[in-house]
Amino acid sequence: MRLAPSAEQSIKFPSLTERRILRFDTPLVSVVIVNYNGKSFVEKCVKSVLDSDFPLLETIVIDNASTDGSTQALERLGEKDGRLIVIKNRINYGFAVANNIGVGLSKGDLILFLNPDTTVEPGCISELVNVICPDRWIGAAQCKILTMDDPSLIDSAGHFIDVFGVSFLIGSLEKDRGQYDRVADIFGALGAAFAVKRSALLAAGLFDPDFFMYFEETDLCWRLWLAGYRIVLAPRSIVYHKGASSTRTLSNVKAYLLCRNRVASIMKNYELKNVVRYLPVHLMILFSFALVKIGRRELAVGLSIAKGVTEPILSPGNVIRKRRLVQSRRLVPDSMLIGHVIKSPSLTRFIETVSKRPP
Repeated sequence: MRLAPSAEQSIKFPSLTERRILRFDTPLVSVVIVNYNGKSFVEKCVKSVLDSDFPLLETIVIDNASTDGSTQALERLGEKDGRLIVIKNRINYGFAVANNIGVGLSKGDLILFLNPDTTVEPGCISELVNVICPDRWIGAAQCKILTMDDPSLIDSAGHFIDVFGVSFLIGSLEKDRGQYDRVADIFGALGAAFAVKRSALLAAGLFDPDFFMYFEETDLCWRLWLAGYRIVLAPRSIVYHKGASSTRTLSNVKAYLLCRNRVASIMKNYELKNVVRYLPVHLMILFSFALVKIGRRELAVGLSIAKGVTEPILSPGNVIRKRRLVQSRRLVPDSMLIGHVIKSPSLTRFIETVSKRPP
């Protein structure tokens, strides 16, 4: 890992005149963007952040050993704008670890995680600050994410899980008619665009480094709720996302990681009585998907799902160690979340969800 020349430049803070019109408690916001071969869109993403109307800002791009020359234009941009830092990893550490590296290098009171295939509205960060900062118990907020190809469609307004650990997207591919235009509690935020207070991360912990990618933001959000923080939708904070959440492609690697991480998250975060109560059903759901894939002659995907499901069960040592830490930080019982952000199961909702995206 090495720092690009821009990392050695100081952050450009507002002038004295600009500071006079700021509230005294205006926070520094650190924007963390993890890039991997995103040459076609990451520069546009960074420029949209630097062009935002929020005055106290630093932007940190963590590049996971891209081979497409992604960082060259960013390094040139960083030489002109000291608010941009570019970090080049020698290997691909994955989304979770790379974001943790970004957090470790950041100085902000609020950390905004963005995917490189997003762009932000000029007022996006200001709106996030307006929602998160006045309420000490709001630990994180998701932007309202619209699809880049058709901004009239919602990509994500957050998500819930049911008691069995099945996640349900809010608003996916719905026409944006203002139906999600109020600040509201959500269980989890989409990793493409959400902000977390540094103090909340200190209480709940960072992304699980073993997750590599997929379900890592849901796991973090679950731990934030357990640590006593709310997670909300910030509906006036608008982000456009190219890689819409409705994608139906399911590679072997994605199938394995997604299923493994979901099972591990349930094992870590539920109270023990609820692990015993709900995990077996979750396992049956995932095994059913594996059988469906095998029946459709997608043998590799089906076996990858089965491997992901069984790995935390057959080798639980690492998960158990993490569980002890999570439970030692717990301030909120499951009973306060079930019925609020952890929903009762719904067969109709389940069928609608799996018809739009992979399990």
